[in-house]
Amino acid sequence: NSYNKVEEIDFDKLPNKFVLKVNNGAGRNIICKNKKVLNIEETKNKLNEWLNPKNSYYFYSYEWVYKNIKPKIVCEKYIEQNNHDLYDYKFYYFHGKLKFIRTFRNRFLKIEKNTYDSNWNPLDISIGGQNSNIQTPKPNKLNEMIKISHNLAKNFPFVRVDLYEVNNHVYFSELTFY
Repeated sequence: NSYNKVEEIDFDKLPNKFVLKVNNGAGRNIICKNKKVLNIEETKNKLNEWLNPKNSYYFYSYEWVYKNIKPKIVCEKYIEQNNHDLYDYKFYYFHGKLKFIRTFRNRFLKIEKNTYDSNWNPLDISIGGQNSNIQTPKPNKLNEMIKISHNLAKNFPFVRVDLYEVNNHVYFSELTFY
């Protein structure tokens, strides 16, 4: 679901677990694992602050893609892995060709990140800090993830396609164009 303003959200109708985020920035997420303990007024205040057009990442860090975006709130399903930590898979495409895959885990603790080719061979490429010494297990659905990401990326000069593999299902996260 998406909302133009906080007042449109009916918190009573949201599931017990969910994620609220805004489309005009990064890292602005409210991760609710138990709605019974969620401070709804605090959540509304945060969302209203983030929705302010002057709080767009365009004004914060001059990221051009946020310049003319209409701020919205997005509510997403909270996904979690049954047997191990959730990995974030980022597929980097240049002119429709997959060049490498980056993985992230423990984003809010001690982050682990690695870089692989399409055959899951580790690459000595690091962006924004060192790669982890702990290798990311190859996803069961790697071939499906590559097919999905290729279909999404084929018409762009550059795009990063972010996916998750959770309990043997592939989930789309986002596209990033720079």
